[in-house]
Amino acid sequence: MRIAIGLLIAATLSACAGSSNTADLPRRTAPVAPVAAAPPPAPVPATLTTTSDGRVVVQLGALRYAVRPPVGWTATPFRSTDRAAGTGDVYVVATPPGQPTSSVADLFVSFEVFDKSDRAPGVERKLANIGEERRARRAEFAIDRLAPVRLDDGRQAQLFLLRNNPSDEWEAIAFVDEGVTVAEMMLLGRARADFDKAMPLFRDAVRSYRRL
Repeated sequence: MRIAIGLLIAATLSACAGSSNTADLPRRTAPVAPVAAAPPPAPVPATLTTTSDGRVVVQLGALRYAVRPPVGWTATPFRSTDRAAGTGDVYVVATPPGQPTSSVADLFVSFEVFDKSDRAPGVERKLANIGEERRARRAEFAIDRLAPVRLDDGRQAQLFLLRNNPSDEWEAIAFVDEGVTVAEMMLLGRARADFDKAMPLFRDAVRSYRRL
């Protein structure tokens, strides 16, 4: 009898052990690899339009303006790849001799536009947004207000210096408020010496701004 009972207990334990398979355990899922952000669209070349006095024409959204790039620099137009942009929207990048004719250059000026929005209803809010994003990556990032640039038409462009960038680049941005849109002109240099040397040229370019 003891042997029979022992065999019965052993069989019961074996059955219980056999029922404890992997299906009864929580399944481990493999970690999901993060999806890399899609690279920005490659610049699309456009046709350069100039005025009779040699200024290049920028057309983005509701704003169309003309500006004179630094003397001796190459002005290259690109079609905007912004989905909200129209088919005729063009911005311009100017680069010094010996540099690539796009924003991959070590030193360049870009002539663009930004549309006011709820997130950036004006220049001050746009700069605050930039500061918040960049200080999250580098606490020393700072924005300095420089002396405004007096335009040929008598108005003034606001000028700002962006320093201690996370990318270690030097950047100056000039803004001309045109109501619902703002002309945005930027000088960017990867080396401080080149940036400082180009600042007077940049001021002259901003000074030549004229709305069309």
